[in-house]
Amino acid sequence: MKKILSYLVIAFTIVSVTGCNSNAKSAEEESPYAGFVYDPEEDEDYVVKIPYIDDGNNTVKLHVTINGMGVDMIYDTGASITTISLQEAQYLAKHGKLDEADILGVENFQIADGSSSQALIINLKQLVIGNKITISNTPASVILNQEAPLLLGGSAFKQFRQVAVDRAEKVIKFYKY
Repeated sequence: MKKILSYLVIAFTIVSVTGCNSNAKSAEEESPYAGFVYDPEEDEDYVVKIPYIDDGNNTVKLHVTINGMGVDMIYDTGASITTISLQEAQYLAKHGKLDEADILGVENFQIADGSSSQALIINLKQLVIGNKITISNTPASVILNQEAPLLLGGSAFKQFRQVAVDRAEKVIKFYKY
């Protein structure tokens, strides 16, 4: 119950910071699949290659822009949903990049260690991966921990036939359906 109240406080904070935005587009006005940016001559097999950042700890990061805010996110195929921390959610709200209409609710999740947790679910209007792939209206979870790692998870990968790390080329390959 305490966590649900915390999420409601976060949601209220987002609403109070952003106010009512009458210029916001409704979900029906935007396609859930915004497109796939690629050069057909360079990527004739419908594969987009995004160079990754190797942090030396066997984790792979990608540069991602969330509603206009640039961050580096851990590529995590084990995460069912893209995850940001409370700090990023607050920044987005404060700068008018997250509003009341983007709050989708609270969900329960099972964490990798087997425990369960709750998270606020928001809509990310635009997620740009490596300045090459644009995804519109993808769900993300907001973790209360200010220091939580940013995870690029399954909610961002579902529109691709396959997503794979190519360590020889030092890229992540996104294969279009």
